[in-house]
Amino acid sequence: MAKLKPTKPKSSPPNVNDVLKSVGKMVNTIMEAKGLSSEEVAYIANLAPATVKKILAGTGSSLTTLILVCVALEMTPKEVFDFPMKLKPFNKLSTMPVKESSRPKYKKYLLDLIRDGWFSELKTTEEVCAYFIEKHKYNAETKNLSSILKRLVKGGHLYLKKIGRNNSFYYKKDT
Repeated sequence: MAKLKPTKPKSSPPNVNDVLKSVGKMVNTIMEAKGLSSEEVAYIANLAPATVKKILAGTGSSLTTLILVCVALEMTPKEVFDFPMKLKPFNKLSTMPVKESSRPKYKKYLLDLIRDGWFSELKTTEEVCAYFIEKHKYNAETKNLSSILKRLVKGGHLYLKKIGRNNSFYYKKDT
């Protein structure tokens, strides 16, 4: 499976610091219009005055803190973000690597085997694994295949017969 790693942006996204500074200016403008100081807003929002001053300066603030300030100013966060902003993402979705998952292939192949009558006789999970190694060159783990086979039993595609500690699976046509 491919691990998804952040890549260097090919385009220049909006500078986060510029956005934070614009938010700070907007909050400051609204505070002045309402005649409130940063200490008063901090008291109403139950925040430290230094936290409100950081928002006004456009440095470090969490979304939760910003919402608390908005509530203290009796305004919506939408009003705080009401300024022109260059909207360009870091990466395009089309460049995201595709994660390979073999489980859907297992299920498709297992359903094909059921339809072709391969499960007309009892098959253990080990036999199914051996089949996948031989025919499809997949080194399937028994625990993964076993869980998929059990889901096929729950879905009514297969039947389960317990022989000792081993599960055996089969399909019988309804007559």
